[in-house]
Amino acid sequence: MINKTLYAYIDINNPIVAWEIAIGRICSACDSKDNFGISLWMYGKFLSVAQQRTTYNAPLIKNEFKLELVRQKYFPEKVSRGTGVFLFESVGDAKRAIETWFPKDKTHGERINSITQVNFSANKLTRVDSNWISEFLCKDTGENDEWIHNYWKGNNFNDNPIYEVIASGIGMIMNDELRINAYKKILQIWPTSTPLLSMASCAFAYKKIENIALMKCALISDESKKIKGSAWINIEDLKRNEKEIIHALSIAKEKNELPPMILPNGEDAFFQLPDMRNFAFELNQNELEYYLSKFTKQS
Repeated sequence: MINKTLYAYIDINNPIVAWEIAIGRICSACDSKDNFGISLWMYGKFLSVAQQRTTYNAPLIKNEFKLELVRQKYFPEKVSRGTGVFLFESVGDAKRAIETWFPKDKTHGERINSITQVNFSANKLTRVDSNWISEFLCKDTGENDEWIHNYWKGNNFNDNPIYEVIASGIGMIMNDELRINAYKKILQIWPTSTPLLSMASCAFAYKKIENIALMKCALISDESKKIKGSAWINIEDLKRNEKEIIHALSIAKEKNELPPMILPNGEDAFFQLPDMRNFAFELNQNELEYYLSKFTKQS
């Protein structure tokens, strides 16, 4: 296990991200025994294709497939972009990345304020120059995969590298203001899920129950040749650690740190699960291949 101080740019406008940040953690999809789930970055691109029925993300998805195939064949020791989380080694690196990736964005200041220190416990870390991705990910590079090899080797694209770290593991969010703002987002979106969120944030903070109420996105392919995407939430640790969770809530109350909760009206249940249906999609594999091939023909 590698314990390291890293930094993350966090977009809490994504409800799943807001949920995790409100709990106080950032966790890679590969940080589990079942290796279940996919990175939110990759999932978001599939979701966009499925919902918008557009070729906009087709080159990106196609090149992400190529990146992963090359990684598996030649660089299996590297952390996958499909399951890892993306972090930075310094605040400066994170700021430079934002300035490069969003040069004309009016919310530039807000993005800078969304940088947080992360105390990360890593299984593996992979350091790469993100300039390779900025230059090639959304282009049709044909059979040329030299840039992919350079990326995974950790070579610099130019004299002004923007290093990012693809990490496998779990980290603690150290920006309390960002956590509070994330919790407020959930209060707006899923108010009657806040009792669960409150229990999870207290259990994570005071009892180190790492996977409690953990949200993950996953892709599943079935016999009908359909790719199904959905968001999942882990409540198994909620059942297994009832006494510890109750104690964690009492600690938070004594410290005057118990997060606000909104109970469901007229129901016996203490909380409702977040409604994640907007994150579900179904995409025929032939349909996905169509979008990818259409991009290639247009290029």
